[in-house]
Amino acid sequence: MIIAKSESMPFSYQAVGATKKHPPKGYDFDQNKKRIGLGFFAFKTAKQAYEDWQMFNLGWVRIYRNNTKIKTGQNVVVSFRLLGLWWHNTCEIVYTIDTPTSFGFAYGTKYHVESGEELFLLRIDEEQTVWYEITAFSRPKFWLAKLFYPMSRKFQRQFVRQSSEQMEAAIKSKHGKI
Repeated sequence: MIIAKSESMPFSYQAVGATKKHPPKGYDFDQNKKRIGLGFFAFKTAKQAYEDWQMFNLGWVRIYRNNTKIKTGQNVVVSFRLLGLWWHNTCEIVYTIDTPTSFGFAYGTKYHVESGEELFLLRIDEEQTVWYEITAFSRPKFWLAKLFYPMSRKFQRQFVRQSSEQMEAAIKSKHGKI
């Protein structure tokens, strides 16, 4: 139901698609990159994990997607547990990337405690190293996020760390090593 409602909502920020270029002024900007595997099989396994949204399978973070494929225009609900409550945030996939050496998507916030955009990208380089990258710009939107801004930033860093560990584990479960 919340996904259906979010389809008619506007984005909560103006710079839609800015993770492709330069982040807008007035936002926190984060770029994170972690080696999660080696070889084409690891890249293919990570791509499948992306398509299954495994980077959100963290216990305290969940994704509700109604079997959403990673496709521009699709809406998802990202929920996280904080202070004993589940907070539900809607996002829309702004663009996708699918080349022989990269795969990913960016989503933008709609009804969300933060305002901004986040790019999730897998890449395999010339040395066959598989990279998990998150590029994001955000700022608090909801009054509680503004009040607890340092805690919000801490949870953003925790998500980056744990989601990269989740992607690494997805490769190890199929490949046995990274």
